[in-house]
Amino acid sequence: MRLLLIIFDSLGDRPAPGLDGRTPLEAAVTPNLDRFAAEGINGLLHAKSPGYALGSPLALHLLFGYPEAEFPDRGPLLARARGIEVAPGAVALAARLARASLHDDELTLTERFIRDREEQCAAQAASIASYRVDGFKFRYRYHGRGDGILLIEGGASPEVTDTDPLGLDLPVLRARARTEAADHALAARTADVLSACLRWAHEQLSAHHAACADAAVDEEPVNALITKWAGIANAYEPFVERWGMRPASLPARRS
Repeated sequence: MRLLLIIFDSLGDRPAPGLDGRTPLEAAVTPNLDRFAAEGINGLLHAKSPGYALGSPLALHLLFGYPEAEFPDRGPLLARARGIEVAPGAVALAARLARASLHDDELTLTERFIRDREEQCAAQAASIASYRVDGFKFRYRYHGRGDGILLIEGGASPEVTDTDPLGLDLPVLRARARTEAADHALAARTADVLSACLRWAHEQLSAHHAACADAAVDEEPVNALITKWAGIANAYEPFVERWGMRPASLPARRS
């Protein structure tokens, strides 16, 4: 038996005045979706509980039948998906190259997705490949399309907050210890060294851009690294072992 599960992640929306009060989905012409609906079984699912809004990772984790307590940290999981090895005890964070402007010693995000400058991003990433501070070693592993993984080795805590503000014209956030951190002192120390690393990365990226012979004079530099989803790798039970079904994923291709 073959089962095709189609997940419309982030399809929900609000009514739009320009669409006569309809949502984009209500206004869309959907012959293929109509066919799927007619020939299959469809409905709404509350992954956790009604009215409880979840991010995609946890919602999909629950959807595939895993308990919330087994939810893997997203940074290491993303590293694994990208073929980047995370040493035991190392902290892994999603780390994206970005553009930011500096005012009064504060970085303000001006471009969050760098998608069209692969050669430049690879060269920029090489300039921040390794950094040491206060007994911790940072390694940046670039993956492509502006994205990579930042690894922290040396006994760091994963219980630090994100620095990605998730929007433009917003200040790049300072890493802090999470309120619920089990070892708050270690988490605070980790947040401090992470912030130091990101300041160093800004300086290195800015200097690399300034020294690049083919950089346009008026081009805004790729000069910041923003992070999120810190975590330590743990053991993941494969879907096939847990449920006895062989899975295959067909995600939408992003341009």
